[in-house]
Amino acid sequence: FFLPNLNPSTPSMSWLGLLLVVALIARSYQQQPHAHTSNWAVIVSTSMFWHNYRHTSNALVFYHTAKRLGVPDSNIILMLADDHACNARNPYAGTVYALKSSVYDQSIEIDYKGPDVTAEAFVRLLTGRVAPHAPANMVLDSDRSSNVLLFLTGHGGEGFLKFRDTHVLTSQELNDALLQMDRMGRYRQVLALFDTCHAESLSLAIQAPNVISIASSRAFEDSSALQTGGMSNVGQTLIDEFSHFAHQFLNQVTIQSKATIKDMMTFILRNKMFSKPNLHSTTPLQQAERTLVTDFFGTTMEFQVTQAHSSALYNVTF
Repeated sequence: FFLPNLNPSTPSMSWLGLLLVVALIARSYQQQPHAHTSNWAVIVSTSMFWHNYRHTSNALVFYHTAKRLGVPDSNIILMLADDHACNARNPYAGTVYALKSSVYDQSIEIDYKGPDVTAEAFVRLLTGRVAPHAPANMVLDSDRSSNVLLFLTGHGGEGFLKFRDTHVLTSQELNDALLQMDRMGRYRQVLALFDTCHAESLSLAIQAPNVISIASSRAFEDSSALQTGGMSNVGQTLIDEFSHFAHQFLNQVTIQSKATIKDMMTFILRNKMFSKPNLHSTTPLQQAERTLVTDFFGTTMEFQVTQAHSSALYNVTF
């Protein structure tokens, strides 16, 4: 960064000009991403009732992907508004299927369930305003060096997402929560995925910095369930189109993968879907497209190598 002669006695440079330059440098510095040291994920299905089986499935495929790529359960907050695995109408008790694969097993750790899954609880989680003595699994302990993955699925309309069919999270409330997170130093970057009708209306409201969002549908259109394949005697569609095709792509990703957000979008859009998924970003779009998928779905870890006369700390990102 080149600075001109900043001597205030120079006729061409007043004190006001000096302060302006300093302010611009400070602002530029603040907008630079911090070192990436941790990943967190908040995965939410907001729907109750048996006919919304697929929303639980949507959430669980992203949950398993994050775990497979190395994000520990301690850094994943899973919110399921209904327990479809234990519904009396489930012919496969204790399981939830995403097509022919079960995504519900004993390894799952559900952190918020049933009536605990509310818009208020979600906002409090993001902004760090949970109860003082809340257990660690119900706390998002991210910081300015954390990348945060958000996945929200359920029923939505233009400018809102329903929670448990009783109340809504508005797009403005979501943006306000993200702005508070930024001001409180609770994230480095955010990748927000929305699988719901009118999903783009949530993306369009986001003004918080360093947020990439992918929506399953445009602001004026419905999203759709996948209509083929799966366990027919469940009696419900098992997964939504967007979650299914995103999962197909993510299944090919390994911890060493260099796949980018653009690669993911290209794969999803290659498939024939009822709605049109779309990408938005509060960072330059080309920069967002170059972002590695594993920057959010992978993990970072630190280890120390000690030798006879020296030691070094290494930070490795997979």
